[in-house]
Amino acid sequence: MRKLFLVAILLLVSAGFAFAEHGMGMGQSKHMKMEHKMGLVKQVLMMADYLGLSNEQLEKLTELDIDSQINMIKDKAAIEVADLELKKLLRNYNADKTAIDTAINKLYDLKKTKKKNLINTHFEVISILTEVQFNKLKMLRMKMSRMSETMTMDTEMKMGMEMIQQHHPKMQQQPMMQQDEKTE
Repeated sequence: MRKLFLVAILLLVSAGFAFAEHGMGMGQSKHMKMEHKMGLVKQVLMMADYLGLSNEQLEKLTELDIDSQINMIKDKAAIEVADLELKKLLRNYNADKTAIDTAINKLYDLKKTKKKNLINTHFEVISILTEVQFNKLKMLRMKMSRMSETMTMDTEMKMGMEMIQQHHPKMQQQPMMQQDEKTE
């Protein structure tokens, strides 16, 4: 029960981040930002019951989640190192323009690789889901998007909690606070 509560809270917090970022970033939807913050794999795993994922799908997605987190950490670290190397080159009075150009190319090649890895993970998730599951996920995300356009953060949290309770019958029995108090 406590694990279900924590998953519910994580979903609400991540949804809150996605809703709060509405309208930010050129050409990037709030769901793309949510995927970036939380990861599409985590979103799908959190909605496993709603989507009706099989044990085999859960195993594949869990493995993919760990692998994608490892890759994301490596990509982020490599980008930070390349950025620092560029800053170091720029600090010199007699900076070598060729070395700076090479460092810039390296930095943006790493950023491109990171983005491609995210897109590849997205396609791997889609390949694990059935078409019905993908459409359910897509509809739920569209519903969340429409709700976010007209709500404040407090309303979003309340609606998110209602959606979770709707899809997790175990959580309908008692308000969240009472569940948390009983598990401690």
